[in-house]
Amino acid sequence: MSGARACRVAQLGRSSWYRRSRAKDQLALRLRIRDLAHARPRFGFLRILVLLRREGWLVNRKRVRRLYRLEGLPLRMRVRRRKHGALQRGPAPTPLGPVERWSWILSMIPWRMAARVGFSPSLITGVGRVQC
Repeated sequence: MSGARACRVAQLGRSSWYRRSRAKDQLALRLRIRDLAHARPRFGFLRILVLLRREGWLVNRKRVRRLYRLEGLPLRMRVRRRKHGALQRGPAPTPLGPVERWSWILSMIPWRMAARVGFSPSLITGVGRVQC
């Protein structure tokens, strides 16, 4: 079957059938991404992108992600990590009196003055809350 007849049957334009791709060969970039990923297995595609740009590659994030997936490398999802700073520092000292231990709390106390609203942080003590 001729190419023209096959295009008619498939309802495809002949210009689309004979069109050559202008895409550049990405083999060198794919190999470099694979080498960097094997050298640094904990790096995801975003950190690989930073390394590539430092080496002088002019690539964008979407291309690196696509080639990273085509290489079969695992995409790492962002995981929020819990910070355990208090466990590393050790136990908090016990207060000797009711007003000895001061600490910042996360809540903000709103205040209103002349049609303006503001917020001020509040301190909490062993006894009660004190506004700064």
